Amino acid sequence: MKNVIKSGFTLVELLVVVLIIGILSSVALPQYTKAVKKAKGVKITTAASALVKALNMAYLEDLCA
Repeated sequence: MKNVIKSGFTLVELLVVVLIIGILSSVALPQYTKAVKKAKGVKITTAASALVKALNMAYLEDLCA
């Protein structure tokens, strides 16, 4: 009788891995969406702050001229 070494994964092992990846992605996706929304909010706040500073500088230059 020959000694046969099998290599590779069984169908059950592959299904378990796919199931675990699916569970992890379903948990991570809402967190990712929340982080993207927060980043957009920070971007808008930063742009608004820069606009306010620019308007104040323009106003002060007008007063001095």
